[in-house]
Amino acid sequence: TKNVISVINSADLNSDSNQMLGEYFRNLSLLAPQTTLALMVETMNRSKSFEPSDLDYNWVLNAAFKSDPRQAIEVVQSLLKGTASSDRLISSSIRQWMKYDLNSALQWYSTSDQFGSEIKSYAAFPFFEQAVAGGDLSASKQWYERIDDPVLKRKAEGQVWSMERDIVRREVS
Repeated sequence: TKNVISVINSADLNSDSNQMLGEYFRNLSLLAPQTTLALMVETMNRSKSFEPSDLDYNWVLNAAFKSDPRQAIEVVQSLLKGTASSDRLISSSIRQWMKYDLNSALQWYSTSDQFGSEIKSYAAFPFFEQAVAGGDLSASKQWYERIDDPVLKRKAEGQVWSMERDIVRREVS
């Protein structure tokens, strides 16, 4: 643990340090998933050069949401303010939560009003993706309307257009 803290406090992490931290977080998440999630996000906020791999990131999120989705989202919410990685964190968190408890994730989204429109966009996007994957054009459009972030909006718009095009093609055939 002393080595990990010294690496975390290092201003300049290299790829070996990133790999070591990722492995540490994966292993720690087996014992204390919520604490690991908080520590990983804090590390991301403190060290601009620490960027966990997708494998490490999703491993820790999965462990935290599998263990206790409500507590995991509380950890995420408490850490979101002021983090440069909040977009990735909120989208990934919602995706993990949806795996274990879709209804609670939907309820959280509909009652959570503490975030600005950018965070709400990133929170809405996984629900949009689920509607698209399920082929539900109506639900996709409803979730699309909740996305304000211009980059996500363009991405979602292309997916809605593709769904509409596919429906027209099926009707014409």
